[in-house]
Amino acid sequence: MVFLFLSNSWDFPIYFSLTFAVVFAFYYGYYIRSKSLYIQNKSLSRSVTGFLETVLSVFALSLLPYLPFYLSFKPQAASGFDFVPPELRTTIGEFLILFSLFLFLTLSFLITRLESRRKIQYFLLWIGISAFLAKELSIPLLVILLPLLALSLYSFQKDLTERSSAGFVSLLIAVAVFLALFCEIIFLDDPISGNFARMNTVFKFYIHLWTFLAIAASYSFYQLYFRYRAFPKNNLPTNRVYGKKYGQFHLCFWFFHAASFL
Repeated sequence: MVFLFLSNSWDFPIYFSLTFAVVFAFYYGYYIRSKSLYIQNKSLSRSVTGFLETVLSVFALSLLPYLPFYLSFKPQAASGFDFVPPELRTTIGEFLILFSLFLFLTLSFLITRLESRRKIQYFLLWIGISAFLAKELSIPLLVILLPLLALSLYSFQKDLTERSSAGFVSLLIAVAVFLALFCEIIFLDDPISGNFARMNTVFKFYIHLWTFLAIAASYSFYQLYFRYRAFPKNNLPTNRVYGKKYGQFHLCFWFFHAASFL
C-alpha cells in the first residue's frame, strides 16, 4: 500500500481507511480478549499503543519514502469537488445491472446473521425508512445502500471480539456501500461536464466497489452453501429447516424485486 498514491492517488485513501479499520478491529479484539487475563488499564494501554504504532508506521512508510514527489506534485486533473445533481444520480436499475448478483449473495449472508425474528422486523422497518429517505432526498440508491450498510456494520461489530473472516467480509461490504454513497453525493469537478460529469468519479471508485463486493459475494456464497446443505443431527430435513431457508431466500428476492420498481 505504501506506493499506491504514486500509481493511482484515488487508491490510497480507500485502502488506508480499510487498513485503519482492520487494525482497529484487531486491537479492539485484543483488548476485549485480554481483559480477563491482565489488569484492564494495562490491556487498554497496550491496545492503544499498538494501534497508534501500526497506523503511524503505515502512514510514515507511505509518506516519507516518496516525500520529494509529494512536495513537487501539482495535480491538474480537477479543481475540487461538487455535489451531484438529482438528474445525474444512479438509478436502481443501472446499479442492479452491475451488482445484482453480488448484492443478492451478500444481503442473503448478512440476513442469516440477524438470528432472531425481532431483528428481521427491525430490518424491514429500516427498509421502509430508507425508501422514504430515498424519495425525500432524491437518491434512489438509498433504498438498497442504507439497509445493506446497517446489516454490514451490525455484522462487523458482532465479530469485533472474534476477529473472524465474517467480520472482515462485513467490513468490505460496509466500505463498498460508503463508496457507492459517496458517488451519489459528491463528484470530482474536472473538465468533463454535462451528462458525463461523474464519469471519472464513478469509474475510479466503482473499481474498488466491484472488487470488494466480488470478494464478499464469493465468501457469502461459500457460507450460504455450507449452511443450507447441512441437515439436523438425524440427517433428515425438517419443515422448520425448509421454512427458514424459504423465508430468508424470499426476503432477499422480494427486497430486490421491490427496489427495481422504485
